[in-house]
Amino acid sequence: MSEQFANKKYIQMFFTTKICPLSYTDYLSYCYRCYQDRFNVIPTYRRIAKATGVKEETVSAATARLQKVNLLAADAAVISPCPNLDWFQQCDALLEKFGDDHFSLWFRNWRCFVRRPGFDNPLRVSDVLVYSVILNSAVKNWKPLHGWSKEYLALVTRTSPETVSKSLDRLEKLGFFSVLDGMRFKLYKLRESQLKCFSDKVVHSGVASPDPDEFVDEFAPASQVLEQSEKANQEFIDWLKRWPISDKDKDRVYYTVYRHSEWPHGWQDKAVKLVGKIMEHNQC
Repeated sequence: MSEQFANKKYIQMFFTTKICPLSYTDYLSYCYRCYQDRFNVIPTYRRIAKATGVKEETVSAATARLQKVNLLAADAAVISPCPNLDWFQQCDALLEKFGDDHFSLWFRNWRCFVRRPGFDNPLRVSDVLVYSVILNSAVKNWKPLHGWSKEYLALVTRTSPETVSKSLDRLEKLGFFSVLDGMRFKLYKLRESQLKCFSDKVVHSGVASPDPDEFVDEFAPASQVLEQSEKANQEFIDWLKRWPISDKDKDRVYYTVYRHSEWPHGWQDKAVKLVGKIMEHNQC
């Protein structure tokens, strides 16, 4: 299953300790900045936003907070070595191997994939974080000693148990995995419409259970949701092309109908009403 992500962007995230105060947006930004700092690069807000899947204004706010806790200098360069090493889990083997290299190589890490930007993406950045850490652990055949819990996932992803709960529900409804008894996960093979939720690489380059999570070579029943949405989306785009209204009006109709809570059910009725109102207004 991991081969499905071979062409997907990812960030090496550092395992944090309980005393780490960073939120998940600050955490994403800092891990990416540390990677760039190995090459003496201070990335722009736009580059960080593209690399992490968050908005530029979110990156700007995260930068200010990271400067406030002395992880970044006034020019947004990473302060090296990290003045708060106890916020991250150091690995003795990595420290011995990379002791003379960049400090970020000393930390235990996991691979986090990147949310593809766009309002048509049903996943949030927090959903991608939660899915990535579960997938990463399953691929490496590792999980917490006493099994998964929402609190543990919140600690790893720097979110909250409430956010984790919402992410688990959303990911299960969209067929990325099933949550089994004892907070175990059955991870499914992903359809193309599900893989589109993650950014591609650049062309040039309850009661917990210690039992293992499961991989199955089958699609989840719920994965049909995105398949149906993808088909309806193309039908909608083709349908809109037939109407003699401006591109701006077509974009407005498309956005309004697509973002409706009942999408894709009954999209034609909603679209016909909106187009009718626009044409009636244009004739006035």
